[in-house]
Order: sequence, then structure tokens, then C-alpha cells
Amino acid sequence: MKAKIAAGHFSLRSQGLSLQVFMAKPEQGGPLPAVLINHGGGGMEPIYQEMCLYLAGIGYVALAMTFRGYPGSEGRQEYGKGEIEDLLNLAEHLKAQSFVDKSRMGMFGYSRGALNTLLACERSRDFRAAVLWSVPVEMVA
Repeated sequence: MKAKIAAGHFSLRSQGLSLQVFMAKPEQGGPLPAVLINHGGGGMEPIYQEMCLYLAGIGYVALAMTFRGYPGSEGRQEYGKGEIEDLLNLAEHLKAQSFVDKSRMGMFGYSRGALNTLLACERSRDFRAAVLWSVPVEMVA
């Protein structure tokens, strides 16, 4: 049987900016593994929320943050700079939640979101798994 899901948006403060985050999680249980889902350069599309809902249905806390500079979040796009600080701040927020198993956190990123995933994992030991899809690793070129 699929878990009942609680889902909605909240605002995360990071470096003085308000960033929109969608979170879905099972209504009961915990602590649960968590997955951050990072959108590509095209911005927050419905598929990212659908991924969160699917993961919540099978027992994960899943979050999709709208990166700085995209509609719904403040600031400007920084191409792998401020966005990394935002991801690390979101991870700190997650680790403070009693329903999250801080020893089982991972990240998924598509395109520019995959670059952000790679850079965040390089700076933090909080993430035990990462999935990169179509990651642009030659941003200078």
C-alpha cells in the first residue's frame, strides 16, 4: 500500500534570499531518507514535483528547490556559485528535522541541476548518493 503523502511549498532563507522549496513526505514514519531534486537551466517544471510525490509515496522525504533567479525565488542566477550555498543551507535545514534520517541523504540533478549536485557533493559529506543526468562539466568551454 502506498503511503499517505503530505506535500507543499515553504520558503528557505539563504544568503538573505527567499527561495521556494517544494517538499513531499509520507505523513507518518521517520526518520526517513531524503532526496534533493535539482532542476535544470529551464527552471522548475512540473516533473520535479511529480518526482518528489513519487519518492514520498515509496517512503522518502523529497524536496525540489527553485534556484535563485528563477520565478518563485529571489536573487539572480550564479551558475554554480550561490546555488551551491543554497543547497548546503537546505541540507542543514533538513538535518534539523526529526523526520529526516541525516545519515541517508542524497541528491539528483538534471543538466545545470546536475552541475549544482556535483559541486555540492564536492563540498559536503552529508550526501551519501548522487545521480547526475546530462551534467555540463565544461561550463567555461
